[in-house]
Amino acid sequence: MKQQTTTATGGFQKLSSLVLAFVIAITTVFASAEPAAALEIEHTETKNGTASAGVEIKIPFKVEYACDVGILLNISKPTDATIAVYDAAGKSVNSAGENPKKILAEEFVDMSLAGVASYTGYAYADNHVFSLPEGYYQLGLTFADSVTYQLDYTVVELMTNIQMPVFLDVGSTKQMSEMLADSEKKLVSSWTSSDEEVAFVDQNGLVTAKKRGTATITAWTADKKAVFECLATVDILGESEVTTEPETVQLQIVEGFAQKLSAGNEKIKSWSSSNKKVATVDGKKGIIARKKGEAVISVELEDGRKLKYEVTVIKNVYISDKISKKKVNKGEVLLDLYKMSYDKKGNLVLKVQCISRLSHKLPKLLNLKIVIKDREGNTVGTYQKSNMKINLNPDSSKDLTFVIKKSKLKKKKVELPFAESEVTAYYYD
Repeated sequence: MKQQTTTATGGFQKLSSLVLAFVIAITTVFASAEPAAALEIEHTETKNGTASAGVEIKIPFKVEYACDVGILLNISKPTDATIAVYDAAGKSVNSAGENPKKILAEEFVDMSLAGVASYTGYAYADNHVFSLPEGYYQLGLTFADSVTYQLDYTVVELMTNIQMPVFLDVGSTKQMSEMLADSEKKLVSSWTSSDEEVAFVDQNGLVTAKKRGTATITAWTADKKAVFECLATVDILGESEVTTEPETVQLQIVEGFAQKLSAGNEKIKSWSSSNKKVATVDGKKGIIARKKGEAVISVELEDGRKLKYEVTVIKNVYISDKISKKKVNKGEVLLDLYKMSYDKKGNLVLKVQCISRLSHKLPKLLNLKIVIKDREGNTVGTYQKSNMKINLNPDSSKDLTFVIKKSKLKKKKVELPFAESEVTAYYYD
């Protein structure tokens, strides 16, 4: 889970290394009898930087609903490239299609001949690289040669929110809009019921149970695409039996943190954990990760819905593989943050690998700066040193340790596996 840039030789050089990681959390989506139409929501993000030959760059992105991912990749010179998609644990996603996707140098188009003023260099476009379910992912980029790049990636989400059936007593009411996220509520233009004699829904999403039977309640956008769909079963309380099995949702939570349940505003009636030492449930906080391990959480809500979670609790440590010296070009220097952890006093300990492929000794680093941000992009802490002696021999590497004191941290604890860090420094060549 690393992304880094290096520089060419000559003069007063700046080094920079950007490490990006992220949290996994899957929104619960329950199947109903009739799937709703899909509402396409498109998001485009741009990332750019410099990549060393053979060193993979990983870019995090989030999918809230099933989606297609398209890319426009612009590079400074034509070279073979590989694009891959990984889950939050860094594992290749088998269901993504052709993964990894290999692009030959000759597939990049010379933009000076294409007449596109906003781009220079060489570009490759594919509107359908991967298809992915909801979750958190990483796009991996690897180039055969060192290049500067710009990646525009577009996530086209299929935003159908299908909920597990609700069970209503004759004469009771249920506010369906409470089951929508705020972003979804803004999209709703109207509500409908497939059988108003069984369950009537007003234009605010309030369902009134009329008589025994079933009806599909749907929320629609102005252009008649479904945002939300739920099967309502109406019966006389105590005479119906809930038989629908809950869909199992997989979650990865950092030790000492919590993950909200995907239950809307419904209250929890009961819950159980296969291993309470690993994970438990709190009505307000959701699933609480106690210590590293695995547990199955089962939850029953007061409206009759049942939720099931397979929870993996991970240590609050960021760690990635160290880069091989052979992957750094001759004449370059690279800084890579490969580990972040808290010590017993709550200080944030940073491990940085410095690789020098210079033909002479690297005596010191100037204006060293390390910025740590949480998964929302808020700065957690900063380490700075204007003049740091390093005395690194030619064509060698050294591990460096830096500590940000607890008193200097803007946030005392964050989820380090999903944090973002940027390392910059200068040196004389």
